[in-house]
Amino acid sequence: DAWKDLNLDPEDPDYAVLMELRRMDTADRSPVTLKLPADESAIRSAMRELEVSDWTSVSAVCLDCKVPEIGEMLAGLNNPEHASRVAIVMNRLTAEQAVVCDALLEAVPCPDLAAAIIMMRSVDAYTLTPELSTPAEYAKRDLLNLVGEESAQYLIPCVDLNVYGSHLLSKGTAAMTEYGAIQRKDGLPLRAPLDQARDRTERSGPEPDQTGIREQGGGEGNAKKAARHGRKRKEAVR
Repeated sequence: DAWKDLNLDPEDPDYAVLMELRRMDTADRSPVTLKLPADESAIRSAMRELEVSDWTSVSAVCLDCKVPEIGEMLAGLNNPEHASRVAIVMNRLTAEQAVVCDALLEAVPCPDLAAAIIMMRSVDAYTLTPELSTPAEYAKRDLLNLVGEESAQYLIPCVDLNVYGSHLLSKGTAAMTEYGAIQRKDGLPLRAPLDQARDRTERSGPEPDQTGIREQGGGEGNAKKAARHGRKRKEAVR
């Protein structure tokens, strides 16, 4: 009867990222495994084991990651301290959110880690539907929502669902991933967070110094006015 007391549910690991660190300048040193996020003492301990004072001679491999798409990017940093900061954000994701995030990053490839973090922080704006795995299934659901079940029964046999589904997906508001269909809850394009971040950067970024130009122009105008006023006073005295 011992099996009745066994808990066979998989437990969440005590890390968001599991990294293997290895010295690149010597083959004699054994690799070190580091769980992220890590506090300063754990990071310093890893450095002592590797006998390094910085990370320039250390390569990193991601052994496991809560969001695999981001794990590869973190390994490319070759800096566990920076990776640990990202792991803190990743650690806040629930298991369900982590799956949505991985599907989202599959659907919207990010050019760099900064973009991936923007997408990771926006997972609550997305819906993942695992039961939809093909464009035809996505098209069928769209027709059911559009005209209702009764009308869809007559319409679906007359429609090439693969073509219709591919057309819907081409709009960029949804995508098929290995986890199923993913789309925004508000109907915006999947890459909306990246576009919004770019727009904010453009609005708050360096702009022509119109204030300075106005100040310079205003100063020149005042000087001209003062000069004209001075000439008029001289003429009046004469």
